[in-house]
Amino acid sequence: MITNHEEKLLRLFNTAEELMPFFKRNDYEKAFNDYSNTNKDIFDEINSELEGKDEEIVNTYVAELAVLFVSLFKKEYDELSKKGKKSAYVTNHNTPLVIYVFPAILNYSAKWCKPCVEALVAKWNETFTETNISYGTYSDIKGGFKTKLCYITTAVCESLNKSDDCLELNLLRNYRDNILACEEGGSEIISEYYNIAPTIVKRINRSDNPSEVYASLYKDYILGCIKDIENENYEECKETYTSMVNELKNKYAY
Repeated sequence: MITNHEEKLLRLFNTAEELMPFFKRNDYEKAFNDYSNTNKDIFDEINSELEGKDEEIVNTYVAELAVLFVSLFKKEYDELSKKGKKSAYVTNHNTPLVIYVFPAILNYSAKWCKPCVEALVAKWNETFTETNISYGTYSDIKGGFKTKLCYITTAVCESLNKSDDCLELNLLRNYRDNILACEEGGSEIISEYYNIAPTIVKRINRSDNPSEVYASLYKDYILGCIKDIENENYEECKETYTSMVNELKNKYAY
């Protein structure tokens, strides 16, 4: 196992958390490269232990690494008494993992990287059941500034047989990238949305009446957002969209 494992594994998370303010369309590439370079010594050390090893040894190693990593946060989580605080704790920790930690490990591109991320995700989800995180590559997340961060709206528009370049999606993507991302607290809203939106859409799609849910979201929220954007009432748009996400989060995310 890597030397000074607790200190180094905490660094993997802490440096990711510090870079969350730079999770913006124009800043993410540099922030991600800085993160990867800062933690390259950890990846190099793991690689030196696993390079050339057989699959069984790799799987055992990364499973132990995942247990160690998750244990660093479990004690602090257990000390929280209220369900809401526990949920907030997990959500706040999910986002740096999804945006920096997992993609940086995958980007190292050694044979052990994908099994390592899979072990970390599995152990995290097994331990913290409030959310169900997944992982993506740096390219996936970088591309998400154009597509994935409109997950819910995309699902709504698809259910109404609207194209990917429909007026609603184009207006909301432009608002997200050029207005919301530049506002104070905007990157945090986008980050949380990226973390929870796929789970929300997946659970809506598994419900008994997804088309009715999407039609209601379109009528009650998205049309209002579009009107606000067209009238340059950006603060009202943010409040409306945030209300929609909060309602969906309470109903489908946990």
